[in-house]
Amino acid sequence: MATLKDCINLIQERLADKLDKRGGGKQGDLNVSGWCSVDGKMWMNGDAAVKNEFSVNGTSWLNGDTNLGNLTKYKGNEIGIKAHDFIAISSVNVTTESTDTPDFWRKQPRGCYWYNQLNCLKAQPNQYGYLIHWTGSGSEVFQMFIDAPSGRMYTRGANSNGWNGNGTCIWFKASNE
Repeated sequence: MATLKDCINLIQERLADKLDKRGGGKQGDLNVSGWCSVDGKMWMNGDAAVKNEFSVNGTSWLNGDTNLGNLTKYKGNEIGIKAHDFIAISSVNVTTESTDTPDFWRKQPRGCYWYNQLNCLKAQPNQYGYLIHWTGSGSEVFQMFIDAPSGRMYTRGANSNGWNGNGTCIWFKASNE
């Protein structure tokens, strides 16, 4: 006759077979009452509802719906926007005055670029500063230059007619003083 300890050990072994921490999988429902932490890769082919803490230290794929804290529900690939697709790694002095064109910037990722030399941008507002760069649909480009260390902001834009819609590259000082 098996003891209670033997029964518990058998349940733990069978559970370990179904939920292998080293890389297996579980079919059916998985309910976690506290928090769930995943070190490595995680695939979800069904729906996911997270009410408490959920931590993934690796890569996650989700093919179903997601309900995070019952506050917001996302459908499958709506979560596909990644931060690095919006914020580019800051590059240093990526242009010269001659290459600082709307066509050049339409091909660059949206993000933040550091400048520490003069004459890298047309009519560059200051030697030091961050250029924040956005592109829209079609030919639209919008940029903001934040002067370091003062924090003064300057803007410019472009469309198919060039800088500021007329081909003239003028930085407009934002009213932040």
